[in-house]
Amino acid sequence: MENIRTITVEIPESEYHLLADLAKQHGWETFDETESTTPSLRLAIEDIRNGRLIKAKNADEMIRQILED
Repeated sequence: MENIRTITVEIPESEYHLLADLAKQHGWETFDETESTTPSLRLAIEDIRNGRLIKAKNADEMIRQILED
């Protein structure tokens, strides 16, 4: 069995059909993730940029800070 590699490619919506056709020709699977399903890493980066962070010494302090909000 061949090794399988998963990749993420961001392309314009208007070009998606080209990638889908290529994948179909080769028997590959494609998964369409739209902006409504933003990858968690991108969301984490947005949180950091917007200051939505909790700094705590331990789990108990973190829970206390969350409950105070």
